Amino acid sequence: MENRRGYASDRAEDTYREFVETGTVTWDPGDEWCTNMRAQTASGKRLGRVRIVDSPPTTGQLYLLDNAKRNSATGEDMRNLWRANAERIQSICFHDVEY
Repeated sequence: MENRRGYASDRAEDTYREFVETGTVTWDPGDEWCTNMRAQTASGKRLGRVRIVDSPPTTGQLYLLDNAKRNSATGEDMRNLWRANAERIQSICFHDVEY
């Protein structure tokens, strides 16, 4: 589950600068991460995540949504949930829960 509006580690990447400048990234499908993810999913492992997305999405979230194309191509199950819907679900499911 990813619920942040952006990540400092992403902003340090060359791909983030490319995204800010052009609106898209030329992802390397042969990089170490992609190779490992394809091997993991090919061996039968199920990998996935859900991202909470604002409306409108932040620049950091738009970058991650662009990155999801690469992740999905490796076999990762990528899901998105609007922040407003996540908050509505939380209020319905956890309204009587004390932490």
